[in-house]
Amino acid sequence: MLVLSGLICVLFILLISKLTICIHINHQMQDTELSIQIYWFGLQIVKRIYKLNDTSLTVDNNYFQNISEQFKQVFKMIKQGEQLLSIVLRQFVIRRLYWHTKGGTGDAALTGMIAGGVWSLKGMITGWMIQNSKQSCLPDLQVIPLFQHKGVEMFFSCMVSTRFAQAIHIILQLQRELVKTNDSIRSEHSWKSIRFKD
Repeated sequence: MLVLSGLICVLFILLISKLTICIHINHQMQDTELSIQIYWFGLQIVKRIYKLNDTSLTVDNNYFQNISEQFKQVFKMIKQGEQLLSIVLRQFVIRRLYWHTKGGTGDAALTGMIAGGVWSLKGMITGWMIQNSKQSCLPDLQVIPLFQHKGVEMFFSCMVSTRFAQAIHIILQLQRELVKTNDSIRSEHSWKSIRFKD
């Protein structure tokens, strides 16, 4: 009986324990570094650093004007996967969110126009994240136009936390949604095949 009670207490403590996830993205010209850290009971249990360098890119492809289009693609991807992303965010508390960008095209007027567009897109993306999360901090957003330079630098840092039980709940919900999506795709494919045979 004591052993069973002890196991129940340990399981309860594990389920209510907090997981903290830190994500950092640092982009400098052609070099991009992604860092993921996971903490449990205040101890770091996961640390992964990925170098996402692409030596096939030339400096021309890193000009500031391209970043606006990249952010549009990010926002489009968010809207396409809105249901799945919402399931994840609803279980997380956003404790820190930094997103700093600076860059220029070499043309002052074009740089200023693109900087305004980047501000707008950042606002839409972070606004959607905050609206769909359980509780959030105020995001620290910066866009610094470099009127006399060509190139772009970006630093993104996000820290979120959730309970271990909620993390399990997220995984189960995602599995259910993915099964529904796959079943829907298979049904649609079968219907098209039957229609084609007719």
